[in-house]
Amino acid sequence: MLCTLLRDSIFYIKPINIDKEKKKLKIIDSKRLNESLEILNLSSANNISSGRPRNSLFKNQIIDIGVTIITVSRNRHQFDSYEPKYLTQVAGKIVSLLKDPTLKKTYAVFLCNVDPDPNSYTEISPLTRIFPTFERFAAKGPQRVNIFEKEKQDYVFCLNETMNRKVNYTLLIEDDAYPEDALFSVLEHMIDNRIENKFAEFKSMDRNVTYVKFYHPPRLLGYYSLEVERIPELLSISVLFGTIMCGIYPYLFSKSKYSMNKMWFLFIVYSCLVAIAIGRQSIMEFRRISKHLFQVTPAPSCCTPALLFPQHGGQKVVEYMQNVKCRNKYAKDMLLEDVKRKHGLVGLLVQPNLFKHIGLYSSLRSKVLDPFIV
Repeated sequence: MLCTLLRDSIFYIKPINIDKEKKKLKIIDSKRLNESLEILNLSSANNISSGRPRNSLFKNQIIDIGVTIITVSRNRHQFDSYEPKYLTQVAGKIVSLLKDPTLKKTYAVFLCNVDPDPNSYTEISPLTRIFPTFERFAAKGPQRVNIFEKEKQDYVFCLNETMNRKVNYTLLIEDDAYPEDALFSVLEHMIDNRIENKFAEFKSMDRNVTYVKFYHPPRLLGYYSLEVERIPELLSISVLFGTIMCGIYPYLFSKSKYSMNKMWFLFIVYSCLVAIAIGRQSIMEFRRISKHLFQVTPAPSCCTPALLFPQHGGQKVVEYMQNVKCRNKYAKDMLLEDVKRKHGLVGLLVQPNLFKHIGLYSSLRSKVLDPFIV
């Protein structure tokens, strides 16, 4: 019965009333928006930091991590009068997280406005007084490329502009990707231990990481997947809990008609079925206990809400993506996967997700998404 309440369980009962679910998401949006506005009203360009002076933004000093939010206006009253203000929600949360005094790296936060009609994008106006902003378009102009190619060009522009600000790493965030509380502590741990390998005994262990993904759609994170590491992971969990249950069983039931080997096998099968029923996504949530428990695997192809690029990786991606056009059924995430595969680059995925996708109003598809997919 409990599995029917877990959204990622195979037994989850999807609510029938879609409108009610949309209303619930809007209420959550409003709460986040109010929290972000309160944070941003107390902030200025000089105190958006991890507790260290941020005047380096304006003095040509090297910045460890440039955080850039790619943004475009949404729902220009095409569907209803609701204004989601995803950018404000995400920007406020980023500022809040960077106030953590335990962070050790230097950060700069940028906005990248890729709206084709920037003068009419009212949400971003007050935020430009807080954050340095890149604008791709000076004024409204005719769109001469398809939406998929524009999205790729937007991405390349924002990545390039950020790298030009003398940053060692670029974290590109789409404006409907809302960060989790552990984002920056896990990100710093990831850089130190998986990219720079600061604590490796041999520097030859260093991996030439091109990018790191911090989000993958939850529906694609289950055990039913083409990702090869999922099956060994399921078997490991089954053997672990099957062994624990087998060890406890004799103390609870002194007499059994089955041999220990048979009991062990049955408990392994039982644990496997329970894990599948609960859902891998729900089990992965226990990894949030510590930054050391987050899993790092090869990155799958889908989706680009939040990616970290080392300087060398970002330069390679910009170079390759500039020369290939995107189209319907070949968006920028598929292009990025092709670039990685053809040129032998390394892409990683951190799990569980460090972002939530909150974009009910899609700027790419120009429609309201199914609230059970968001």
